[in-house]
Amino acid sequence: MEEVITLTYWSRATNPMGDDELLDILRVSRRNNARRGLTGLLLYRDQCFLQVLEGPEREIEAAIKTIEADPRHHSFRTLCREVGERQFGTWQMGFENLDSMADPAETSNIMKLQFDPEYFGANPTTAQTLVLCFRGIADPSVLASVAR
Repeated sequence: MEEVITLTYWSRATNPMGDDELLDILRVSRRNNARRGLTGLLLYRDQCFLQVLEGPEREIEAAIKTIEADPRHHSFRTLCREVGERQFGTWQMGFENLDSMADPAETSNIMKLQFDPEYFGANPTTAQTLVLCFRGIADPSVLASVAR
């Protein structure tokens, strides 16, 4: 298996984002990530982003410079950086707007977490578990206790 850099970060949107803006970010991210050999997942909730990017170190660094310079968000904070195998193999960029989840009563506690960088920074396993739920690697019903 190919070893890559996996970087998880949090940031806050400058303004609330509607579906059209989020889809535009997703469209551009997928195009750029395919060109750079990057994969990952972008989650949006409460005007905040939680993103995992994985790929060659040089390409991760270039993407992060671009992301940090983007005026649509601020307060960029790296939560986790590690070397390992790809978890999002063919996903140029998975995406979920957690603000628009159909029935929050039917989702696990981990899906209801407020996107708080202090909490994620102090509990990096929770951030990783949350993103893995969307990859199908972790089972949200089994992980409900993680968010307590």
